[in-house]
Amino acid sequence: MKSASFDYSRPHSVAEACGLLAAGEELAKPMAGGQSLGPMLNLRLAQPAAVIDLGAIEGLREAREEGDAVFLGAQVTHAAIEDRRVADPSQGLMPSVAANIRVDPSLNERSQRRSFPSEMAEKTTAPASGESAISCARFGDG
Repeated sequence: MKSASFDYSRPHSVAEACGLLAAGEELAKPMAGGQSLGPMLNLRLAQPAAVIDLGAIEGLREAREEGDAVFLGAQVTHAAIEDRRVADPSQGLMPSVAANIRVDPSLNERSQRRSFPSEMAEKTTAPASGESAISCARFGDG
């Protein structure tokens, strides 16, 4: 099945993305990797008026460690975690879990756009910055 029609935007800054999302109210959906939203669009389970693709926002690919937390931008990929290209205070737990997550067969290639699983750890999200904070204490000795 094909998705319903929607407007597509690819902003280049967090401020631009927030403006587009605010303008679309509940009818606009952000898309980081598309692994969840893509199939929902194709099955028409989601029919947003607009899709805001966050892929061009370079700042959302940042990952940094500060004290007992790691800040992962919304565009830090599953593959980057799995390949240990981002800060890892979990002593190998995050890459190990990432390597064993099964992806939707329709998105089977080891995509650079896979998203970090939010179920994996307690986190807080700051929407304006696009960052997630994960307490290192959650992973043992952290």
